[in-house]
Amino acid sequence: ENTEMMKNLIALIVVVAWTGFTHAYPSWVGSNLYYAAGLYEDEQQFLFSNLQASGVKVLRVWLDGQDSGSTKGTNIQAYPSLEPYTVGDYNDTVLELLDSVMLNAQKYGIKLLISMYSFNALSNPDDSYGKVWGTGYFYEQQDAINAFDNRLRHVLTHTHTTLGQQWKDLSEYIFAFEAQNEAMIGGTTIHTRSSIMAM
Repeated sequence: ENTEMMKNLIALIVVVAWTGFTHAYPSWVGSNLYYAAGLYEDEQQFLFSNLQASGVKVLRVWLDGQDSGSTKGTNIQAYPSLEPYTVGDYNDTVLELLDSVMLNAQKYGIKLLISMYSFNALSNPDDSYGKVWGTGYFYEQQDAINAFDNRLRHVLTHTHTTLGQQWKDLSEYIFAFEAQNEAMIGGTTIHTRSSIMAM
């Protein structure tokens, strides 16, 4: 089990080289794990100890749910997406699981980059946003923009179950927030969405 996870870990590590900013910012290494919220405690320790040994400073995580008890050869606890059935009807299970993940990550000098939504989720016909707006109108219609802004606010103001602080104030644990992974924004819409996202 650990061997398989190590293979996945090695495959996931991404070197982030800030070549244009090397004088101002030292280079560092980051990784992605979309099902990190579902890792059991011992698997988290295994993951973070190996990431630390590899020099990883940031782990990007997602809020998309996972139905399977085994993902890519790793046993995980299944959990729902943040808005599993209806837009605006939040299930905070994934946020609460990540509360624990970020505490463990911080012990190893690793911060989380929270990806608050993904195009993969949006393009799923069962996704709460996808069912209402699809992959086109999601980026264009005001009611979709308002609903998504509410999602972002909900995530940023989530109160950590152990620390008692809102996520937006946890810079010791959270490196950054990403509004959407692989957002497929084009044309003039990008200017509108970008100004909205700069909250």
